[in-house]
Amino acid sequence: MSPALCALLLHFLVGCGERALPAPAVNSREFLPQQPPAVRWVFRTGGVVGASPVIADGTVFFGSWDEHMYGVDALTGTLRWSHHLEGGTAAPPLYTPTALICASLGGALLGLSPETGEELWRLPLPEGAPGFPTISGGVIYIGGESGLLAIDTAGGTVLWSFGTGGPVTAAPAVHSGTVYAACHDGAVRAHDASSGRIRWVFQTRAPVLSGPAVGDGDVFFGSSDSCVYSLETGTGDLNWVFETMGPVTASPVLSEDLVLVGSVDNRMYAIDRESGEEVWRYATDGWIWSAPAVVGGTAVFGSYDGCLYAVNIQTGREAWSLHTEEMIHSTPAAAPGILCFGSLDGGLYALEMPTP
Repeated sequence: MSPALCALLLHFLVGCGERALPAPAVNSREFLPQQPPAVRWVFRTGGVVGASPVIADGTVFFGSWDEHMYGVDALTGTLRWSHHLEGGTAAPPLYTPTALICASLGGALLGLSPETGEELWRLPLPEGAPGFPTISGGVIYIGGESGLLAIDTAGGTVLWSFGTGGPVTAAPAVHSGTVYAACHDGAVRAHDASSGRIRWVFQTRAPVLSGPAVGDGDVFFGSSDSCVYSLETGTGDLNWVFETMGPVTASPVLSEDLVLVGSVDNRMYAIDRESGEEVWRYATDGWIWSAPAVVGGTAVFGSYDGCLYAVNIQTGREAWSLHTEEMIHSTPAAAPGILCFGSLDGGLYALEMPTP
């Protein structure tokens, strides 16, 4: 799904999914923040960089809407290789030592050499334009326009498929032999990882674009009905529901005893994992579409106001913020000494991060 299509979808969802906010919270931006990290380099592409980057073995791998996947030197920002992807990609690549797995919006999975970008294999997908893939135990789990697929990475064969009532775009979560997949029909389904058999289904009131996160026997996700949900992994029973004022398209991130999740109501929330109570919220001036990265005690995330924010995980206070020229759609990626993120201005940014 292109950024333009996503924006149109959310314009509709905001109008039909608003909720009253819970109790008021401290405005975290009243505290004096630090100076943002220095920009080490910026790599410019010919299209918006909406997909999240991946850093491995000294290389930053990322896709652009100029229909290319790139491998860029993490220290210098120098291009190592580029590879044409038909239709571009909305998903971050999956890194393995033998292949960089890319989901092309042209309707194929590709395995590229991490060193050279050479195409090693290509697998056409029967589900058309793919969603975000997940790899576990040598199997790729990926959604499409009408269902979920499990693909053997060794032979490239489809192990099983499951038809749904709408597209599956968010990355599935795999834990203890179960695949948790969110769907635009408003459901989150738990599948047996080996057979695809349904274990349970939980239905929300609107499309679910948020990828599930699993931890300590619970699965967490957001819905376009403006709610964040916690379910028991084994049964799908509801633990709690947390209401925001806008669709929740961002995938949650678990950090210690907190669930960190952004909303189209322009806020990042920290929710107690056990009780579902709000711990803090941080307000920006734009939609928060993607998940935060947890870096050295801070949650680092982008906003559609063009800023990258770093917020203390325990207090919700701003540590620093950095302004770019366009909206930030991607989740940052961190490695020792560096943090990278894409912007809709067509650039991939690398920031100098202090090494502990």
